[in-house]
Amino acid sequence: MRAAGLVLVALAAIGCGPWTTEPHPTPAPAIYEAVIEPAEGRDRLLVSLLDRTGMVLGIEPAAGGGPEGITFVGEGGLEFTYGWLGGACDSRHLVTFERTDAGFRLLTRTEVARVDCDAIGVPRQIVVRVSESIDLLPITVVPGQP
Repeated sequence: MRAAGLVLVALAAIGCGPWTTEPHPTPAPAIYEAVIEPAEGRDRLLVSLLDRTGMVLGIEPAAGGGPEGITFVGEGGLEFTYGWLGGACDSRHLVTFERTDAGFRLLTRTEVARVDCDAIGVPRQIVVRVSESIDLLPITVVPGQP
């Protein structure tokens, strides 16, 4: 009887081990930040990216803004740009990068410094560097999310 109890304890300990059946275990989130410097008449914009994939190596402002949405840069699928239209009075743009069943998702939200600002349609863009090639997987942008 004692041997059977020890076997159950051993099996329970093995079951609590570090193994997982998830195809992509969820890593601890990391935050990356970049500042888009102001052009004339605009406020500087802080961009904060919360990485829930464990794949982001860094972010930086793209030169001169660019097209809205996702564009892969260079070969290998290790860099992509994320572009959006903002306002001249935006103070912070929050982005969460996470996996989905089909690929990846960017949840985005913008904080505005001044509500009396009427300058809209300002192109903004960042470059995101990742550790694994992802250019064959879709990245969906979902605006207005926390």
